[in-house]
Amino acid sequence: GVNGSGKHNNFSISTETGLNLFNDSHVAAITGERLGEHEAFPVIMAAVCSAVYRHGSLIMASVSCPGNEFRLSKSGGCEAPPTCMSVHLGEGLTAFLRQFAESADALEQPYMARKRNVKLGIPSIDQHGIEVSEEPRNRTAPLPYAGRRFELRSCGSSQNVSFVNTVLCTIVSEAFHSFSDKIEKGVRPREVASAALKEGGGLKAVYSNNNYSEEWQQESVKRGLVQIGSVAEGICELVTEQSISLFGNLGVMSEEDLRERADTMLENYIIMVEIEAICLMEMITEQVIPTVKAAGLQDHSLLMQLQESVAELKADFNSLQDIEEFEGKAAASQTVRLEKMVAVRRLCDQLETLVPAAMWPIASFRDLIFDDMAALQAKWAFVECVAIGALNGATVDDRVIGITSELQEGLHKGTAKISVPSVWVKGSCVGGCNDGPEPGCGMLPMLASGKLQAMPA
Repeated sequence: GVNGSGKHNNFSISTETGLNLFNDSHVAAITGERLGEHEAFPVIMAAVCSAVYRHGSLIMASVSCPGNEFRLSKSGGCEAPPTCMSVHLGEGLTAFLRQFAESADALEQPYMARKRNVKLGIPSIDQHGIEVSEEPRNRTAPLPYAGRRFELRSCGSSQNVSFVNTVLCTIVSEAFHSFSDKIEKGVRPREVASAALKEGGGLKAVYSNNNYSEEWQQESVKRGLVQIGSVAEGICELVTEQSISLFGNLGVMSEEDLRERADTMLENYIIMVEIEAICLMEMITEQVIPTVKAAGLQDHSLLMQLQESVAELKADFNSLQDIEEFEGKAAASQTVRLEKMVAVRRLCDQLETLVPAAMWPIASFRDLIFDDMAALQAKWAFVECVAIGALNGATVDDRVIGITSELQEGLHKGTAKISVPSVWVKGSCVGGCNDGPEPGCGMLPMLASGKLQAMPA
């Protein structure tokens, strides 16, 4: 199958004066009586790491939308979110934080990311240069520090990220609040941050290797990180005692608000599964089964299995209507979606290999990926042929010109563009379909005005 699509949510926190708290150079300006030199940035990073360790399951809850169920994966792929939340800081910042937490020595210099200068081959840009981090991005990390921001990669493509950012702001605010309380009681900021990284588990949330590996699945459990393997399970993390206490103490949402939101998210998930199940059953009964029979496979064992599986799917689907409580119905819907529907789909895939491609009623991946490209090429060739035919009286099939790199280079020299069609008459550029080198030029405008017909062939 194909993983669901997602998007990245870039997250940073700034003060009212424009100070970005995740920008190491900005934070260097922060000073305090008990704050040592260069300590502000690692203190802030410690707060973020401890927040992720304490409330990683809540971040998973915030991205628990129906489309993400096919992205949540222990094996991963296509930047899909793994089943637990961790922070990727890069080797340099991770080592810096460990030294900061484990040593009482004063920091001799601030954290500075290793960077390299990249040349683009554009003189006006290369004279200034572009600096990029030397740290690997780690495509498997769900929440990497990307320099000046954190990048949450787990959001579903159709998801409204307002609640995602509400959760991120809330968990980081709690960490800041906890740090502030201790500092106001006289504890040095570095001591507070060091305790949060070590005893508080902040460093346990930091992981820079493959988040999809089996080793990490086991290691994350030992570290105390919560594994979330399904959308329904993730949504239910909103109404745990810890989550209710977190949102309530900070005045963000009441217990009633959280329970209403969880019920709404669960109901949305249930409705989505019902729509998918109905659509799947209709496609099979109205398209797949008749096609398989028409292909002469009416007695094939796979068809018998498919019909039995569809009957089981229908029975399980109907049984969902008897469950009133959202959490239980969502759990049952998950079984229908990830087990029953997947089993039916697997049988359809097997039958597809036995039916001639011309008879199969549903678009294949090859059709979906390449048909649009073929149609686009045909469209350009057709427009080009019509243009030439309008000038020379040729039939459409007489003059199909291939768009070679040499032709594109010539077009660019004469027209400053490489798009086609680009029609020329006696050394003069008429232009493309709707535009040209001068106002009123182009195939269609000149055909409409009669100027094209008046030009010498």
